[in-house]
Amino acid sequence: GMHQWTVDNCQFEFEHTAFSKALQWHIYVNSHKLKTSNVQNLSQFDFLQTGHAGAIQSANFSPDGQTIISASWDNTFKLWNLNGQCLHTFTGHPGIQSANFSPDGQTIISTSHDNTLKLWNLNG
Repeated sequence: GMHQWTVDNCQFEFEHTAFSKALQWHIYVNSHKLKTSNVQNLSQFDFLQTGHAGAIQSANFSPDGQTIISASWDNTFKLWNLNGQCLHTFTGHPGIQSANFSPDGQTIISTSHDNTLKLWNLNG
C-alpha cells in the first residue's frame, strides 16, 4: 500500500527518492531535477528539466526496474528509460501530485490535488 506522512522538524536535500526492485538503481528528485544513480557501477544520469515545465512531484520505478514515471506540476507525467530518454508524455489529469505503476507494470495510477485518481493502461 501507499503511506504518506509529513515531517516538520527536518531538512532534506531531496524531495522524493526510490530504489528499483533489485536495489540496483536509485532515483531522487529535487524540484526540477530528476537523477538516477546505478548503485553497482556508480554511473549517474541527470534529467535536468527535460520536458517538464514545472517542478517534479514524484518519480517511481516500474516493477521490472527498466523505466521511471515522473509526475510534475506542469500537469503531465512522463515515462523515461534509464538513460533519460522520454518515452511518452501523459496529459489529461490537472493538478497531478503523483504517478506510480501497478504491480504488473501494465497500468499507471495518477493522483491529483482535486482528490481524483486515474488509471492509465500502457497497452492501449
